[in-house]
Amino acid sequence: MVLRSERWLELRRFRALHEAELSISQIARETGMGRRTVRKYLAKDAPPAPPQRRPRAGGRASVLTPFAHVIDGWLRAELLLKGT
Repeated sequence: MVLRSERWLELRRFRALHEAELSISQIARETGMGRRTVRKYLAKDAPPAPPQRRPRAGGRASVLTPFAHVIDGWLRAELLLKGT
């Protein structure tokens, strides 16, 4: 799971809340995270930085890439046209 920077800062609060003697369940309720996530980031071998997204294998282009200019033209010409 890749986390936004705001969410990572929230995870950093776990240690302070735990040192304030809140239980894992209480920390989970306060932060809106799961108990397993709280336990994971309170562990001694917790990652020091947020996990990074791995690049996709293959790097294929979308099937629609050759037609992107046509689709863009349609969407600009007809404002009520839905993107789906």
